[in-house]
Amino acid sequence: MLTPLDHWLRDKFLFQTHVYTKNLPDKLPWSVKTRKLEESYSNTYRYRLISNSGKLTNKLINRLDQQGLMYSTHVVERKTLLKPIVAPKCGSVVLLAIWLFTLAGLGFGVFKLARKLGDDEVFMTNLRETIDIFREVDRR
Repeated sequence: MLTPLDHWLRDKFLFQTHVYTKNLPDKLPWSVKTRKLEESYSNTYRYRLISNSGKLTNKLINRLDQQGLMYSTHVVERKTLLKPIVAPKCGSVVLLAIWLFTLAGLGFGVFKLARKLGDDEVFMTNLRETIDIFREVDRR
């Protein structure tokens, strides 16, 4: 299960949109990268426009629609070192962080409780006597 924060992290750091078109629009939005594709008989598109954000992609697509240009979009994953952090194999990075902090808090609480009980002389005396009773019963 992915949280809205997980979706935002993936959109921001992992996914990018490739828009393939035959002709370039008159004006491209800022920070859209343009790559010219090699010409071949099987390739119907000449240009690949690379956008790293959804808002930028929407502006680009609106501009292509206004000028009546043919296009195709593909969402691809970037080659980035952040992929294991942003999209772990277990699913949600946010839920994983919540579980880790919860387990760390529980472990710290158990450690503090054991330390406090270990400092209590009455509790330690009763614990030793209980262990001795179980050892006697086990020997019989």
